[in-house]
Amino acid sequence: MTSANPATAPCPLATITQGRHGDGGDPTLVADAIDRPRRTYRRIRQHLFWAFVRTGAFSISPHCLPGARMPTLRVELFEGRTDQQKRDLARELTEACVRAIGAKPESVDIIFYDIKRQDWASGGALWSDRAPPPAST
Repeated sequence: MTSANPATAPCPLATITQGRHGDGGDPTLVADAIDRPRRTYRRIRQHLFWAFVRTGAFSISPHCLPGARMPTLRVELFEGRTDQQKRDLARELTEACVRAIGAKPESVDIIFYDIKRQDWASGGALWSDRAPPPAST
């Protein structure tokens, strides 16, 4: 009978290698005992994946299809860039992906994140506490 308290429960590896009744046990079962948590973790991940699919909390992007090339670029910028500046940057980044990795232009996704200066820190200091940036021309 095993103890309900994990702190006093016998070590599973010790039980396998020493045997339950002190008869020496089977050391070949050690590998299985070590791999068991890994298999359990894999099974939990699979169940979570299918739970998301069934509830609709997970959607499959067309970029996930086999053979699709999918660069998705996430660009974080301080607030204040104009739509035209973002258009220009999107065009340049798309062209760079086409040249560098052979992606099709329509498969390049770019997501812009406008970050407030008070929500970004570098070197332990918020950007909102620093001198304001020079006016862009």
